[in-house]
Amino acid sequence: MQVVSALAGFLSAARAVSPKVVCVMEQDAGDNVADLAARFEEALHHYAAVFEALDDAAAGEAHRAREEERAAVDRVLLWEHDEVKDVLARDGSERRERHERLHQWAACMAGARFAGVPLSYVAKMEVDAALRRCGLRGYETRGVEGGCLLLCRHG
Repeated sequence: MQVVSALAGFLSAARAVSPKVVCVMEQDAGDNVADLAARFEEALHHYAAVFEALDDAAAGEAHRAREEERAAVDRVLLWEHDEVKDVLARDGSERRERHERLHQWAACMAGARFAGVPLSYVAKMEVDAALRRCGLRGYETRGVEGGCLLLCRHG
């Protein structure tokens, strides 16, 4: 598949520059499947969580400024980049958005000869402190083997 070879080529080029650390930030959604029903279910869960998180952020202090930020994010996700439409309505090489689960990214990175780096307790605590500063409740971080850190909303 063309998308897989493009990712493999990108990871190979990234590996060639011998980085000390590579950070991948990706939604933990498995909507990169051919079956429309499965893709729809994954997208429903993922985007419901995204928009609920945006509602949580807009409900805090500086309400008006956060509402404007929320509207900007909505505009990008729904209208400018057509992300939701792309996930649901496009298939094959036409689809740009291809969210993968953590284990799939770990396999891709391992296949490109990247190795996980353990996260320090201090790094996790810094992320937790940033969450508290944002005033968001119901969020937590979870360390996962292989140097991964998940941001979880309501478990």
